Amino acid sequence: MQNEIALDKIRLRTFPDPILRKRSGEVEVTQQVKEAVKRMAGIMYANNGIGLAAPQIGVNLRMFLVDTGDGLIEFINPTIVPLKSRMTKMEEGCLSVPGVGVEVRRIDKIKVSACDSSGRPFVREFSGLKARAIQHENDHLDGKLIIDYLNPLSRIVVEGKFRRGGKKQKKTCEVACYDGEGRTRRS
Repeated sequence: MQNEIALDKIRLRTFPDPILRKRSGEVEVTQQVKEAVKRMAGIMYANNGIGLAAPQIGVNLRMFLVDTGDGLIEFINPTIVPLKSRMTKMEEGCLSVPGVGVEVRRIDKIKVSACDSSGRPFVREFSGLKARAIQHENDHLDGKLIIDYLNPLSRIVVEGKFRRGGKKQKKTCEVACYDGEGRTRRS
């Protein structure tokens, strides 16, 4: 397990920052981890996100936060198991890929084993938007971004704009959801 966190270097990272593409390591809960979680929550809320993973603040540890409107949930060393459920398609946005929306298919119901920043383990089932946000944040722990769900040509175009620095996007929330009737709901 690793735990080295440079608290003074915590800031929101955006593509193409290479730290977003690294696989995160297991984390041991310490006072430094608790402080990093507090700072993550502040960054997430300040940017109108509903989730934030440690790699998005420059820390390659397996932890993320989610708040879809009913309170903050901390996930440290999460393990996700898909439950027998349907797949749903929704457009997702990402604080680390601002201004880009990508339609992503995800399982609608999951079971998660993790612990919080106090080291208390839990196992819970999640569905709907919360399950989607958890899966999105968990992708970050494996170095995966929403642009990886694009078709190859679209991905090349989006990556090129970011690498050239020519796309100054407005900040978006972590996940945007279509309600199936053409309306978008942002949390």
